[in-house]
Amino acid sequence: MLECVTPPNEALLTLAEARLQCRIDDDDTVQDSLLQILIAAALTQAEAITDRPLLPQTWRHSAEVFPAGDIRLKPDVTAVASVRYTDAAGITQTLPSTAYRIVERRFLRPANSWPDGTQPTVEFDCGCFTAATLSPALKAWAQVFVATLFANREAINPGVLTELPRTYVDGLLDYLRLGEVG
Repeated sequence: MLECVTPPNEALLTLAEARLQCRIDDDDTVQDSLLQILIAAALTQAEAITDRPLLPQTWRHSAEVFPAGDIRLKPDVTAVASVRYTDAAGITQTLPSTAYRIVERRFLRPANSWPDGTQPTVEFDCGCFTAATLSPALKAWAQVFVATLFANREAINPGVLTELPRTYVDGLLDYLRLGEVG
């Protein structure tokens, strides 16, 4: 089971960038709460589309027993904070970092084999960008996403709104996808 322990403390856009994209004056802060929600929604949607954590965050993987091989984590692992398990005596043990390694920035592989034990828990950091290193395509996608949601606050506006083809805006995220582009 994967669980987010610490969500990103950065965002794809600043409030000033969102205001500019939505054509809101700098001194007009009435819409700030809504913009912050839309900025957070942009990160959630971009991570769902690309199937990867885009900004730094901490996750925990837990299971009943160690697998026969690698432990599959979230993509773009940057560090493993700890690997803990319960030994046969019921005592929580922590594996030394020499007992495993990160493979392909997604898998945790034992140096030899996993120990006999139950309830392994891996706490790790992941994310492929920081706010300072966001790609221009991801930034542009987030701007369009936020502005579109801001301008169109209802799910349906018959006869007025035509959805753009998937390849137009979502295509900006294609290079980040780990799976097939659809």
